[in-house]
Amino acid sequence: MSKGSLKRKGEGALWFRERWCISELLALLLNPIHPLVCKYSCKHPNETAEQSLVRMTVTHDEYPFDFMIPYNPKDWVLTGILENPPHSPVPFRPKVPFDLSKTDMIAICCEKVLCANNTEAAVRVAAVDRKLKVVFDKLVEPDQPVINYRTSITGLDCFTLVQRNAIPLADIQDKLLGLFHMQTIMVGDLLNSDLKALKMDHARVIDTSLVFNYDLSGGGGGIEKLPRPSLDHLCKSVLGCEIKKSPGRCVHKAVATMKLVLAILKRGAHTSVPLPDERPILVHGASTSVQQPDEMLKSDEWEWVKI
Repeated sequence: MSKGSLKRKGEGALWFRERWCISELLALLLNPIHPLVCKYSCKHPNETAEQSLVRMTVTHDEYPFDFMIPYNPKDWVLTGILENPPHSPVPFRPKVPFDLSKTDMIAICCEKVLCANNTEAAVRVAAVDRKLKVVFDKLVEPDQPVINYRTSITGLDCFTLVQRNAIPLADIQDKLLGLFHMQTIMVGDLLNSDLKALKMDHARVIDTSLVFNYDLSGGGGGIEKLPRPSLDHLCKSVLGCEIKKSPGRCVHKAVATMKLVLAILKRGAHTSVPLPDERPILVHGASTSVQQPDEMLKSDEWEWVKI
């Protein structure tokens, strides 16, 4: 490659980095809960292990873009907020004092359908606590005309929603606001997608798609950009088990994300996982053989079957 080509390539990379930084700043500032996110992004004295994972999520390079969620006061809700903020992202008042010592965690997952306006709408919402107990599991009546129910994934269609008394999104939001307080840590995988479908925003989050990454120490350094590890791959690599491949895995996926977080908190699981064509690594890196799940993480804690 000629020196001129290398120079142009270097200048292009510099332009991209500058453009990225500006876009990142704008994305962060446009988030309505920016003040809380700033607090969660700082390391505080006596930080809990749970809060360190929150900080790892909100300081990730891709967090501002994932969570630049458009806020429309007509149908969006913010958790833990005394009054809805105006379009300006800064002023708002939290209901309770800021407290990082709280470690309550709830994992959430949504099944989504494709609507006529090319957006996704939540059609089922499930949530489990850190003891893997189901605390929420409801069907949602889409608020837009649906063009694809993705039945092979959701296990649902228009007739099922009517028969099982799906409820409007606004009612789901009210119930979730009672479940997720400002200090509650929301756990999930690709949480931004679920929050957009729910038209809901929450500041204190642990997103496993941002916490875990591929381990490139053994090679692959020439790969500039890799997709994030899928939830299925994380379960195989970290938990040593799989999510049953059947329609309507909403509850099971919520359980899986909570198990992944607990694996880090209780067993010190690595946040770097092998590439899909490599063999899974033991939790503490002692072996490259497939790990038998720890007693806490065995799949018999939860029946990986459709409810």
